[in-house]
Formats: sequence, structure tokens, C-alpha cells
Amino acid sequence: MQEIISLIPAKKNSTRLKNKNIKKYKGQTLISIAINASIKSKMISKTFVSSDSTLILNIADKMNVNPIKRSKKLAKNSTTADDLIYNFVKEISKEFSKNTIIVYLQPTSPKRNHRHIDQAIKIF
Repeated sequence: MQEIISLIPAKKNSTRLKNKNIKKYKGQTLISIAINASIKSKMISKTFVSSDSTLILNIADKMNVNPIKRSKKLAKNSTTADDLIYNFVKEISKEFSKNTIIVYLQPTSPKRNHRHIDQAIKIF
């Protein structure tokens, strides 16, 4: 069986909404909602949070997922999801096989839950 991991990108500053990823939705921060959905997924074995924010990385650590300190180069407004994923794959390539599936979970989708994730993976 293939291993499935998730990557949650959560940079510190957003162009339009300051501290967007730690804003609350229904009493929880957006980053916490994304982490919980990943943790509750029956198919995801490991969750990573990439951020340039110490606060967000601390939240990830307290929720027992894997924080990854994002470089300033990858925290710019011009940084694409492709750039971030490529860097992530390079960093984890020794730990995981080439057949590992990466699920990219943006914190700005708070209505998505673990059931949605599992359904999407099954379809994939």
C-alpha cells in the first residue's frame, strides 16, 4: 500500500488579510482546522505544516504534527504552490519513497473535513 502524507502551507503574512491562517472560524484557527482534518483522515499517515511563522509552527508542534520552517525565499507573495511542493519533496525524499502520495491541504478551506479528504483520495 502506498503511503499518503499531507502538506499544509501556512505562511505568516497574506497580502490581503494579515495573519489569515490564524484567524478563527467557528472558534478554531484556520490552521488548526486543516491540521485536525488531516489527523482525522483514515488515509493520511503523517502531516506536515510548512510556515515561516513561529506561532503557526508552535501550533503544529502542539498538535503533534511535523512543523517545517519555511525559508524566506519560499515565503514571498510570488512563491507558487509548485515551488513549495518541489522544495518539500526535495526535503523529504530520503524519508519517503517515490510512490508516496502528497495531499496538499490549504488552511483557507475550513469547510473541508476528513471525510472529504478520504473521499478525494479514494477517487484518486
